[in-house]
Amino acid sequence: MRFMNFVIGCLLIGIFNASTWGLETDQFTTPKKPLPDIGPQLSEYVHKELQKIIAQTQKEYKNHKAKLANKEVAAWDKLHHRHQMKQIRNGNRLIDLIYDRMGKGLIESTVGAWLRTVKVGDKKAHFDVGYGDSVFGLSVIRHPLLLRAVAPTVNIYGVYMGTDKIDHFFAQGWDYHEKCREALRDGAKPAEALKAAIKHGKQQEKSYYGLWPAGTYSNADLAADYAGYKFLLNLTQPVKVGKKTVTPVLIWKKNTWTFNPKAGKAYLKPFMSHHFNEAMNPNWYDGSVRGFVRSAVRKRYKTWLKFYKTTPEAEAKRVKQLATWHGEDYGHRGFADVITISNVLAESE
Repeated sequence: MRFMNFVIGCLLIGIFNASTWGLETDQFTTPKKPLPDIGPQLSEYVHKELQKIIAQTQKEYKNHKAKLANKEVAAWDKLHHRHQMKQIRNGNRLIDLIYDRMGKGLIESTVGAWLRTVKVGDKKAHFDVGYGDSVFGLSVIRHPLLLRAVAPTVNIYGVYMGTDKIDHFFAQGWDYHEKCREALRDGAKPAEALKAAIKHGKQQEKSYYGLWPAGTYSNADLAADYAGYKFLLNLTQPVKVGKKTVTPVLIWKKNTWTFNPKAGKAYLKPFMSHHFNEAMNPNWYDGSVRGFVRSAVRKRYKTWLKFYKTTPEAEAKRVKQLATWHGEDYGHRGFADVITISNVLAESE
């Protein structure tokens, strides 16, 4: 039965949404030296894409407006053009275009693939760990097909994460937004709509994105999904991140979207968080993987603590803080059987 679930999961992922399958990541295995912070490069990439998207929506809005003014356009066609203008004004069209330009992709998103190409000077800015050298290495016999690729680790605004988290941020962030839109159209209240989107994300982790193919339920993936959704909202409206209210990235002015000067260019930064680090916010593994990973983490924890300049006590506190998104539920599975730095250390003593 489990094998059949695995096969079905592979097919569903490959057919319906290829942007986030096939990649796990490993932040228990650390680079020899600190990675350069490429947060500013990512922000610049996203800013340029947004400039293109704004230009496209501006052109579309003018075209729709011209159709409304044309007496030869049928009344039912004008309803369509009014609807499309509304989608541009309320930001939905922007968000759909962001997904089209950055969230889509085969195996990984467009922006995730771009991250692999970033260099600082003449050196790559990411850390690759081979499958066999990762914490998953010994589990290849149990999960031989999809868990052969490990997404590299990057440093984005001081947060070490797999590039797959940026895939989730843009692809699944859009998916959450789409689920919320559907629920709202069906009459749900905003809080109910968001709860339904989170439930959808959890179900994905319990099935074809996590447990079926990989034996993994990634709390960090779900945090990235949720943060991506919040970022997309923040394009056109204020959003709370903890106690801070983040100003909108864009403002509607003279029939077009334009950049809000108060937002600056580092508007991604408030949404990048240690929630995305799979060692600081670790996964839940099923029995076919858990023992292998626990054994690998035991061999790495001293090096890990030294690299991150932290302590077991600090990490025990951090892992609890990361179980919510600044107090908001994002789908964390809980701590039963979760392999953390602090509990592995306790087991080793």
